[in-house]
Amino acid sequence: MTRQTLIGKYNLTKYISPPKKPRGATTELEELIFTEAVGIEVIARRLLSQRIAQQNYRKIDPVFLNMHGNQVCEMEIKHPKATMRIQTPRFAVYNINNPSCEIFGRLYGNETYFPDLCVMAKVRTPIAPILEDGLIKAVDIVIAQQQENIHSRPVEKIKYPEVFSYYDSIFRFEIEWMLKSKFVGLLPSSVKETIRKNRRFFMDDMYVIAEAQRWACEVSEPVRLNRDPLLVGVLGDNCYLLDEFNCTPIEDYVRREFTT
Repeated sequence: MTRQTLIGKYNLTKYISPPKKPRGATTELEELIFTEAVGIEVIARRLLSQRIAQQNYRKIDPVFLNMHGNQVCEMEIKHPKATMRIQTPRFAVYNINNPSCEIFGRLYGNETYFPDLCVMAKVRTPIAPILEDGLIKAVDIVIAQQQENIHSRPVEKIKYPEVFSYYDSIFRFEIEWMLKSKFVGLLPSSVKETIRKNRRFFMDDMYVIAEAQRWACEVSEPVRLNRDPLLVGVLGDNCYLLDEFNCTPIEDYVRREFTT
């Protein structure tokens, strides 16, 4: 299946640790997780979950998220008059509870001295910091005036709230921008079962990573199916590969479930 999914298409095997040996019966550590939780155990259970994840799952280095995509969004700036070109990420990251991936940014500048431009961004839909760092690095901003690129630099991650009060005081203009990608697809039953079984370890820190079919600089709904996603879980500073799959086309799902 690897050749059909992102791992084969973009040669992501170099970012993934070697396969784990098949495991037999449930271990004593896993049995402890299955027992009813008591609030005071939350720290110990989190540490225990990390230990189990290290034993059962292959690690995946999310640095591959910084790959640039082929799409470039353009936005016109009126004051000063220029064009802002946003190089979009190749991949989008969606929490399993949210079909939207939104990158919100601000551009600060001086109307007369473009090299002082500061471009910052943050993933508005909550994702683990280890994933956000890679995604932000995949965004580049180019400011063009009279067909010449006068400013190009990687986007920096926003740190709330100190950065706003600092930059607001030294720059003369501020522009907000947004990239948004929607996940369109149905998860196979086997992937839903993987999510169900792993909630006790990762809780809601599970994410679908898919090649973004389209980024929009304004609110819009892409209609193309997301293909070849990965299911990953995050515990602490580690990211684990839980599954890889193809989305079920909506038409096939309806045909299978509602026809006799």
